[in-house]
Amino acid sequence: MSMSYSGPKRHKILADAILAEYNLVSAEFSAFQKSTKLNCYEGCGKCCFKPDIYCSPAELLPMALELIERGEAEKFLDNVDSIKDGRCVFLNVTDEENFKGSCKVYSHRPLTCRTFGVSLRHGKNNSINVSVCRPLKEGRALEFQQLVDNDFSPEDQSLPFIDTCKNRLTRIDPSLMEAEMPINDALRLILSKMLLYSEFRSDDSNA
Repeated sequence: MSMSYSGPKRHKILADAILAEYNLVSAEFSAFQKSTKLNCYEGCGKCCFKPDIYCSPAELLPMALELIERGEAEKFLDNVDSIKDGRCVFLNVTDEENFKGSCKVYSHRPLTCRTFGVSLRHGKNNSINVSVCRPLKEGRALEFQQLVDNDFSPEDQSLPFIDTCKNRLTRIDPSLMEAEMPINDALRLILSKMLLYSEFRSDDSNA
């Protein structure tokens, strides 16, 4: 059963701003990955099985409010506590053996999920660090090498630099890049806080 988040309005305003930035990031990274022919394999969920995918609790604010609106917040909190191998609580497994699956909350996924696969980062001495996930490195070795050999400019604002994306998020709210932790732990923290805010605000309105 769906419900409405009754906590402070600033949380919704912040969540909308974060989600708007996420959508821009997704468009930038998707265009770059397609242009390099290093876009993710359809149905691949290997990264979602990893226990070391980190994000900050604040990055999950849009997702937390969405789950509360859907009436699914408590269910996902219970699911988080039942996971023992660290895989993402939002992973819908379609093929366990081959690490395939889909995301249950794809449109509200955090920054780390939107930039995983292929990304660039500003390095020292005006260099560029290239990050590509293992399945793409191994399965599209030629395209990966072409990417590494490309003479990108660190000043090119059209390139998907993950550190630039993080800086843009920090301008929305400095807490967005603080206290990074495994995604399930981050969800537990932000979802518990938002449920508490919503409960207290509901009690106030009924007083």
